[in-house]
Amino acid sequence: MLNMRRLQCVSHRAVFCLCVIGLVFALCLAGWVYLRPGDPVLCLATASSRAMLDRNGRLLYAFLNDDDHWLFARSLDEISPYMIAATIAAEDQRFLRHPGVDPLAVLRAMWQNLRRGRAHSGASTLTMQVVKHAERGPRSLWGKVRQAAHALRLERTAGKEEILHAYLNTMPYGLNLLGCEAASRRFLGKPARELTLSEAALLAGLPKAPSNYMPVEHPEAARARRNYVLRRMFEDGYIMRSDYDRAAAEPITAKRHEFPRLAPHLAMRLRVGSGEGAEIRTTLDYEAQRMVERAVGDAVGSFDRGVTNAAAIVLDTA
Repeated sequence: MLNMRRLQCVSHRAVFCLCVIGLVFALCLAGWVYLRPGDPVLCLATASSRAMLDRNGRLLYAFLNDDDHWLFARSLDEISPYMIAATIAAEDQRFLRHPGVDPLAVLRAMWQNLRRGRAHSGASTLTMQVVKHAERGPRSLWGKVRQAAHALRLERTAGKEEILHAYLNTMPYGLNLLGCEAASRRFLGKPARELTLSEAALLAGLPKAPSNYMPVEHPEAARARRNYVLRRMFEDGYIMRSDYDRAAAEPITAKRHEFPRLAPHLAMRLRVGSGEGAEIRTTLDYEAQRMVERAVGDAVGSFDRGVTNAAAIVLDTA
């Protein structure tokens, strides 16, 4: 009996010591976060692809960025509201309310992991994912703690809109596509501002596991993930039941679309001397350039003696 009491006493002391250590660690972490706000530049930077635009801002030609990715940074008002709502609903429903770390999600993840006896849920917020993508550190418990601390620091120096902008423009959406604009153009052939509800839910589901939900290669998995995102949007009040039913019934129409490659000679010339992320506005008109290149291509193809070059002059007869 004496030994049992002694063991219980030792056990209580160990638990007490662990609690004290945990409290001290939490206070030190909170103090570090409060006293040393992080530099948001690294996390919020977007290494855009060089792009040549027409007179109205339409994409004529683009180049891979210096890391061999397609990335077309867009402001939030250039992205469909459906895409923004779908992303928050799918990845971090309390994004607008938490300080970078979601305590409720952490408790839920701990409970689920304990019940399953393995890592099942990570409780990562959008802010933590932005930090993780920027730092590219190892996956470990300590790495998760670092992400949480840096997410808290980031939210002290950057607003929610800035963090959401970074997420939508830098997260991987499959292949070598970073950001929803590149994914929208590659899989759906349109800019992100034109996404429908169903299309936005499809793309918003990709960052979770881009290879598994690739709509071109795994349409059924992509459909299931899209419908999950739509259900979350409905449950969180972003859409009505009728919107959910209509969007969930739509087929997956994604396919590989090539990025525009109009006026290539001019693009190559203007690329020289332009820095990463440069957007070069020209006086060309997208529709006119496309029509002329098609007409010239047809004319060259009509020769049977190896003609490969041609030129055109466009006149406004009015």
